[in-house]
Amino acid sequence: MGKEQWLQPYTDQLLEKLSSQGIKKLQVLCPAFSAACLETLEEIAVENCEVFLHAGGEDYQYIKALNDSPCHIQLFQAAGAAATTRLVSMILTVVPYYAAALALMYVGLAGLVIRQRFKSRIGLGDGQQPDLVKAVRIHGNFAEYVPLLLILLLLLEIQGAALWQLHVIGGLTLLGRVSHAIGLSKSSGTSLPRMIGMMSTFIALLSAAALLLWR
Repeated sequence: MGKEQWLQPYTDQLLEKLSSQGIKKLQVLCPAFSAACLETLEEIAVENCEVFLHAGGEDYQYIKALNDSPCHIQLFQAAGAAATTRLVSMILTVVPYYAAALALMYVGLAGLVIRQRFKSRIGLGDGQQPDLVKAVRIHGNFAEYVPLLLILLLLLEIQGAALWQLHVIGGLTLLGRVSHAIGLSKSSGTSLPRMIGMMSTFIALLSAAALLLWR
């Protein structure tokens, strides 16, 4: 490009040389062009054909590009799907594990709510039953914070945050949710596990937000 010379040997000169060496039949393929363009249709297929025949060649065949042939389209589809799969698997190496662990915990907490409903025979509301109230609140608190935390964690991993940063935020999230559930299940009042749970959750939220803004 610019003042630099094109790669050599030049095609027209090479065609003349091949003809002088006794090569009379030639098939030309342009592997760098997956679709036809002015260069392949005019320069390669027409002009270079004239050069070769004028130099003594007898048969010149230009092998057309794949263009929009079905096999070409299928090739691109397969290559695109494979590249997308590799990209996603390469990027998301941390978040899926925390998402899976938190999903299992979510289902477990929902199961505790269901158990208390069967035990108290209450299908809607909490009926002012202490154990049911606590189970509903533990599950609700989980649902309030975890989705946003996972979104922040996902954004950080997509942006290439360090592994230790992802694990710190993911670990704080898990610690916070487990501690909060333990604390509130034992007492509806203030407790050390409950306090640790909320502190861990807020530290994870603030840290993730700060890292995203800093990046």
